[in-house]
Amino acid sequence: MAKKNYDELATKVVDLVGGKENISYFTHCITRLRFNVKDKGLVKIDSIKKLKDVIGTQWLGEQLQVIIGTDVPIVYKMICAKHGLKPEAAIDENLDINNNSNKGNIITRIIDPLSKSIIPVCDVIIPASFVMLIVNVLGPTQLNVISAESDLYKLFTFVGNAGFYFLPIYMGFSSAKTFKASPYLGALIGGVMIHPTLIEMVTNGTAFTVYGIPMTLVNYSSTIIPIFMVVWIMSYIERFFKRYMPKIISPIFSPLLTLLIMLPIVLCVIGPIGSWIGTGILSVITWLASKGAIASFLVTTIIGGLWIVLVLFGIHAPVYVLALGMFTEAGIDSVIFPGVICAFFALMGIAFGAFLKLMRLKKGDESGMCLTDFITLAIGGISEPCIYGVGIRYKKSFGFMCIGGAIGGALTALFNISCYSPVAHSGLFAILGFAGGTSMNLIIGGSCAILAMLVSGILTYLFGIDANDVKSVE
Repeated sequence: MAKKNYDELATKVVDLVGGKENISYFTHCITRLRFNVKDKGLVKIDSIKKLKDVIGTQWLGEQLQVIIGTDVPIVYKMICAKHGLKPEAAIDENLDINNNSNKGNIITRIIDPLSKSIIPVCDVIIPASFVMLIVNVLGPTQLNVISAESDLYKLFTFVGNAGFYFLPIYMGFSSAKTFKASPYLGALIGGVMIHPTLIEMVTNGTAFTVYGIPMTLVNYSSTIIPIFMVVWIMSYIERFFKRYMPKIISPIFSPLLTLLIMLPIVLCVIGPIGSWIGTGILSVITWLASKGAIASFLVTTIIGGLWIVLVLFGIHAPVYVLALGMFTEAGIDSVIFPGVICAFFALMGIAFGAFLKLMRLKKGDESGMCLTDFITLAIGGISEPCIYGVGIRYKKSFGFMCIGGAIGGALTALFNISCYSPVAHSGLFAILGFAGGTSMNLIIGGSCAILAMLVSGILTYLFGIDANDVKSVE
């Protein structure tokens, strides 16, 4: 890949912040140039937004932050050299979390650190998704170029699975960096949550206690929200010990005591919370589904709108099992899987809508990433890149995904559409789940799913990516 030329940016940005005389302090972090200015009125913020290679801008008090990306150290040195500014040491970008902790509504205060934690993990999710895409397309379920018995199929399968199965470890490391805790301790706790012994106990239903407290049996593999919640709590406990423990013993006993305290919180508190939520949702769905056509309509609409939210929190499994139970008993499902299929099509929609919008804004790298996310879901049936790379990154698009999925789900219920095979996670091929009954069931069901994708995609294109997400090119 050709090296970028930041000469224009380095030449103009200082003039646009009011000149060298208006800068009281100039430094950078991992992704941003940081200007402390004397007079904010001299800063031409709109012109800075339009500079080539500027991804975004924001104010933090009197400090102007210009978002460049990972090449920011190169840009920083060029600016200092061109304008005779004194180079300063880089600072920790995570300081912004503490500085902004009381700003914005509760949703923003949760989503922002979650987004900061997930984006680095995309470096794992994306290549793993590509490997799984190769397996799904070339494997026996589609083109059948690679047999399930071949070493290449087995290699790509376990390599791809490693990218998702161990998400609690990757997310534990990343979340700890976000909350200024020990990333290695965060990764360790993530490892505890998916240790083979724990997974075996969950699979076999083996009773277990932590310090005498009964542990709720929960499988945390491939989840991100539980470890995010755990590390958030862990950061406060670790900080307490580091602050009050004598420095001579702190390096050993701070992480040890933090770990020992976190074990029951992880296994006996966070697990039950997720389990109770999942069980509660399952109970509501089961109750509604038994109350007639109107109630079933509400269930399918809710599933279409909120299924990806359940996946994000790792509490979708009980509902999925219920749907499989319907197939086992009747060979058909008219309540859950139609909504699930529409939810995944809505997820594809926001990825493609973001791709088109970013392409129009001439943001090639970002638009290409969204197209990649779309392909991995549409062809390979792998949803994580779309969820984390688009839905979490471009926050408004997540809401539009819920709207599109709800509309699609509602229409499948209105027309009494049924699923005849549990293929909801198969990307575009999930439409085939509507095949098996009448031809109109397939046509209308497929149309509802496509409509869900169009609604979420169009809304994302029109309203989902704003000036805080990406800037136009001059």
